[in-house]
Amino acid sequence: MYKAVFLDAYGTLFDVRSPEKALRRFVGEQAAEAGQLWRRKQLDYAFTKEMTGQWEPLSTCTRRALDYVMNVYGIGGGADVRETLFEEYMKLEPFDESKEVLEACGGKAARVILSNGSYDMLRPLTDRSILAACLDRVLSVEEIRRFKPAPETYQFGLDTMQLEPEEVLFVSSNTWDITGAAAAGLDTLWINRSQVPFEQGFPAPAYEAASLHRLEQLLRRE
Repeated sequence: MYKAVFLDAYGTLFDVRSPEKALRRFVGEQAAEAGQLWRRKQLDYAFTKEMTGQWEPLSTCTRRALDYVMNVYGIGGGADVRETLFEEYMKLEPFDESKEVLEACGGKAARVILSNGSYDMLRPLTDRSILAACLDRVLSVEEIRRFKPAPETYQFGLDTMQLEPEEVLFVSSNTWDITGAAAAGLDTLWINRSQVPFEQGFPAPAYEAASLHRLEQLLRRE
């Protein structure tokens, strides 16, 4: 029986496409493309900084990625516009089913966010969100200055919650996150919203679904 569910935040509970609405004011029909570039560069910078021994919080990587996007698309306005756009990451919209599923899981297992996001991003995001009352714990890997999918990040979650790997179901929409959690010995649920094949050369997730509703079913089965 699972005693806890560890959930990724970005792209799993919260829609990282949300900033496209604000970007549309500056780049028009290129908003989706600009938003995707921002997210891609955010991860590129985070992973590169860690691998080169220059770890920085995700908030810093997110700002650097935004600077890159503003340069590519010629978005002016300086620091004020930069801060306005950065704030969009503290106002990401939850996916339609996130609240319903988290509420249904209450009492069945601890609902824990385990995120690469730094606390200065995660706390405003979760506190302002309709999901605030549906979460039992919010953990950031900045406490150990590593990023998922490093093995230490999943162990950090286990140690903090005083749990063994077999007592946790890990949920993410990111394939690299699923791979990392599985390597750390956790059962995994991949939220495959785009309905694409899993990555080649890595073990398949224990479970796969198009939405978070599968989580509710799995806990009900326990």
